[in-house]
Amino acid sequence: MKYSQDIVEEVLARTDIVDVISSYIKIQKRGADYKGLCPFHTEKTPSFSVSPSKQIFHCFGCGKGGNAISFVMQYENYTFTEAFTLLAQRAGISPDNGFIEDEYRRKRDYKNLLLNINREAALFFYNNLKSQKGINALNYLKNRGLTISDITKFGLGFADSSGSSLYSHLKEKGYDDTQLKDSGLVNFNDKGIRDRFWNRIIFPIMAANRGVIGFGGRVMGEGLPKYINSPETGIFDKSRNLYGLNFAKNTKQTFMLVCEGYMDLIALQQAGFINSVATLGTALTQGHALLLKRYVKKVVLTYDSDEAGIKAALRAGSVLRNEGFMVNILDMKPYKDPDEFIKGLGAQEFANRIKEAKNSFLWEINLLKNDFDMSDPQMQTEFYKSIASKLCDFEEGLERDNYIKAICREHVILYDEMKKLVLEIDARRKMGLERMPVKKSDSSSNNNSKTGFLINGSKEAKNDLMRGAFNNKLYEISRRSGTDAEKNADNVVQSRMLKKRAADREFSLLSNQKLLLSCMVNNTFDMFEKILKHITPSDFTNDFYRELAEDIVRMRTDDDVSAALIVNRYAQDEEKQKEASEILINNFNEDTKEEELKKAVSESILKLKLYSLENDCKNTTDINKLQDMMIEQNSLRTRGISL
Repeated sequence: MKYSQDIVEEVLARTDIVDVISSYIKIQKRGADYKGLCPFHTEKTPSFSVSPSKQIFHCFGCGKGGNAISFVMQYENYTFTEAFTLLAQRAGISPDNGFIEDEYRRKRDYKNLLLNINREAALFFYNNLKSQKGINALNYLKNRGLTISDITKFGLGFADSSGSSLYSHLKEKGYDDTQLKDSGLVNFNDKGIRDRFWNRIIFPIMAANRGVIGFGGRVMGEGLPKYINSPETGIFDKSRNLYGLNFAKNTKQTFMLVCEGYMDLIALQQAGFINSVATLGTALTQGHALLLKRYVKKVVLTYDSDEAGIKAALRAGSVLRNEGFMVNILDMKPYKDPDEFIKGLGAQEFANRIKEAKNSFLWEINLLKNDFDMSDPQMQTEFYKSIASKLCDFEEGLERDNYIKAICREHVILYDEMKKLVLEIDARRKMGLERMPVKKSDSSSNNNSKTGFLINGSKEAKNDLMRGAFNNKLYEISRRSGTDAEKNADNVVQSRMLKKRAADREFSLLSNQKLLLSCMVNNTFDMFEKILKHITPSDFTNDFYRELAEDIVRMRTDDDVSAALIVNRYAQDEEKQKEASEILINNFNEDTKEEELKKAVSESILKLKLYSLENDCKNTTDINKLQDMMIEQNSLRTRGISL
């Protein structure tokens, strides 16, 4: 049975590969990824790697790789249909609800159209801010401490007060009323047609892979509501997206800071806390938690210190703990929010507060204590019962016991008595006598050697040249000193050498292309755009690498494309799936030096460009074109490639 791309994408989006694989084998967090002993071959040193951010796995020992579906296929010896059905049911999706392929393509194309409208709108708002119309908005942002660089980085803009300028602009660009209504940028009602955003500072909301999926707007002046967002559209759902994630996803930190507002997020990133994101005018949801789970297992909540912020932190802490996160709460006092705090006490003090942030459950217990008069014995008893009731929410015995010990230490309670009370309440719950509260919703050296083709691309190229030079020299010596019989074998020897040299060159060229693809997918040292200035997917030498390059370009510009989906393309070709997962999962070693990698990338681009020109020279019959290509070859060899 063939499933549509739409439902495969939905199942993969709701599946955490770390949860799936850890239910079969033991894996441990090592840096940004998880490592373990490969279940597909015998080994003593872990070479099996799982990437939560890309939702793929790869073994650098045996080469097995893929996404969650292919792991279950290989581990359970299932067909694609069996593995997909298992994961769909696990994700709470009926696999029979697949869409037909034509419908999927129609939806995909329409999503791309909405992204194009948003991109055009973002540019319109940005230019407005830089014009005379936006002078007051620009001064407001500068007074809030934002620089031109900050404004450019976040693509901030301004919607003027006319109420129709964006509509007119987009109509001039050829978009019709139905498309503009679907984009959420224009309101159509009995009163007429009006821009959704007017007289507001605009915050473009970027998906993790950089596409503009929606907007937030802050009113200029004292009007209400103070902030509005885009409505839910075919590409935007505020309960499943986070502001700033397009920057935060590249952090090397092991935790995320979560705040509430656009300006708080910008203030945090301004201060160097790149690992920060903001919810979009809504309480933190399970969808937010699942999105964060792709990148980290720990969250520090940096919500406002007022009553509304405290309530929001309580809800968020519960949602995150239910999804298995470690959650800490940062003390914002004496300030209200991160923006005010950093302006008042500075980034270093904020970093200190992050280190001191309190475990969210212990913080919740401290809040609870404020509701009881601890000088009254009866109230004190009720406080202890409330603690015990909350402790029963921990289903895992060891985790529950750790919290009992921590709370008893902090609040000076007898451990044995508290544990007894917890067990009594838990037993009553199980018998239906107690109402349950409603829940709201190092890498080894062996690894380095396996991925060496990426780091040592330039060294390998030099070795190829040295081997070729040595073979040439050996051949010339034998030719000058050999007997007639040996000289008669010259043609055979030369033929073998030429074949070997061609094979060596091809292998080196493939390694160069793997390096480029890995740098593109990881945007290592911001190389994605730099590489694309010199080459395009069409420059890659075989269909597989060309397809992979095209997919990577789409992945970095379209949130609907992910590493897991790219790997899924090769579900029926195990060898290609292995190679795709190896390229996509490689994050390079932590000690990789930028200059060394830039040099290797430059050499790889040069080789690929020269190879491409060489083939074009062989295939052209136009003498003028041939001359131009030869001049370009010589020019490239002379000047090289500069990143």
